[in-house]
Amino acid sequence: MATTTSPFDAIRGQCLDAPWVANVSTTLGVNPSLRDPKSGRLLYPWLRTALQKARFKINDPRQAQSTAYQRSCMSSGDLLNGVGERVFVAGGAQAFQGTFQGTITIEDNSWPSHWLTSAVMGVLLQEVLGYDVTFLQTPGGNSASQRMSAEGMGQCTPTHINVEIWTASKLPVLSVYHNETTSMSNGYVGQAGWFTPTANLKETLKGPSSTHGTFQRAYSADFWHEYTRSQDLVKFYSPANTDMPRVAVSSVCPNGTMGCQNGCSKSYACTVAEQNNQTCMVVAMMEPGYDPGFLQAAIANNNIPAYFCFSGYGGVQNAVVDAMTRNKTITFYHFEPDMFHLQYEGYLTRIALPRAQPKIVATATGTFSENG
Repeated sequence: MATTTSPFDAIRGQCLDAPWVANVSTTLGVNPSLRDPKSGRLLYPWLRTALQKARFKINDPRQAQSTAYQRSCMSSGDLLNGVGERVFVAGGAQAFQGTFQGTITIEDNSWPSHWLTSAVMGVLLQEVLGYDVTFLQTPGGNSASQRMSAEGMGQCTPTHINVEIWTASKLPVLSVYHNETTSMSNGYVGQAGWFTPTANLKETLKGPSSTHGTFQRAYSADFWHEYTRSQDLVKFYSPANTDMPRVAVSSVCPNGTMGCQNGCSKSYACTVAEQNNQTCMVVAMMEPGYDPGFLQAAIANNNIPAYFCFSGYGGVQNAVVDAMTRNKTITFYHFEPDMFHLQYEGYLTRIALPRAQPKIVATATGTFSENG
């Protein structure tokens, strides 16, 4: 079957081109050829077109192992975009993963801000510094430090950089390999949280005059404690008012994974509510590996009766957009920075949870197991 250069490899060395140099020079009012009169060195050495060939190689013994990037050793969701990668013309599936020996491998996780930051890092390493760059596409970031180590996944899918890791909920798994990795800030601190459409919040504030819910009084749906004071808010966000097939997808969270049954786990308060013939609210979740068990524990530890239902990154966002379009109810897990929050700025409200205590956060196990 016919093959062609992959989209990844087709743009290698093509970002920082001559038009880019001209545009930056004009915008900033600088001359890229200007030199220091004393030293003779360029004043703006990085303002030039991309390097077309690698100047340097890394010597990583892990890349020489027979198991490195062999399909039999890789997880099913992993994909390496190597140097010289080829894809089939018909369908675009990978035909040849390319080479990786001597390259810097960036772990590329499955959300937009990670894609963007990884791409920028790749351009700087490839086109400015002169290293060939490869990308390992893999969901989540729980195994990032293990892949950077000489153990376990480091022998199958060795990597060198992960540009965006949400450490607080992953400390137990990341710290196992802390002696072989290092971390630093790259400019911003992300924050994950619990959200609801602003329209839902405005509706709960109407209290008894609401036309979409039955409320004894006005409720602030953006404050966690309101969900423990009565069943009104819980019923407002209950399965009866939720498109459950959309938010509960068993293939995303198989039975027995993080307490899931039929795509959902639940809090202990929900178990108690069910025993008393009461309902629970729904929290739409993404992947079990995203901040594993973190939001579930925060909600469960505050005695909120809730189902945690998984449908993937895109699934949650589609469910939220659908709920907003049809004026339905939904609460959901999400994180910032993310394009979703820019696209729907002003339409989403964070639900305030009690302030986290670092000494308690440090004890997180990254698990959750109240069966749905």
